[in-house]
Amino acid sequence: MVAITGKPTIVAAVNFPLLRSPRSRSAADKETELTSRGPNYIMNATLLTNASAVIPNQHLLVNVVRLRVRQLIRGHRPLIAAPPGMGLADVALSELIAGKLGHEAVPGMIPDNSFVPIVTFPGAPAHKKAA
Repeated sequence: MVAITGKPTIVAAVNFPLLRSPRSRSAADKETELTSRGPNYIMNATLLTNASAVIPNQHLLVNVVRLRVRQLIRGHRPLIAAPPGMGLADVALSELIAGKLGHEAVPGMIPDNSFVPIVTFPGAPAHKKAA
């Protein structure tokens, strides 16, 4: 309790580090812990071959698996029944093979990796007027 007097009173704040609760781990800490398995972790080659039949583009396959692994690390449940001890990348590949995961093409993208020409809105001026 602080008494109010005519003079200013200085109250010191005391920090008790032992009484504080420990810092909860962030999603980034959990992700770092789960992804630091070392150089010995390799994806199942059979699953990788079967998944590449579903998505033939390797770059797209890597990004789909990467994003799904990130979701699994953050606590999302697997879409398939995964046996205990199966790696997260293997779970993502198995989900892809089972048809539970997919990808969407970029709007305006043609399968030969070229883009559809941009069409202007009818009635709109073709160019902006100079300011």
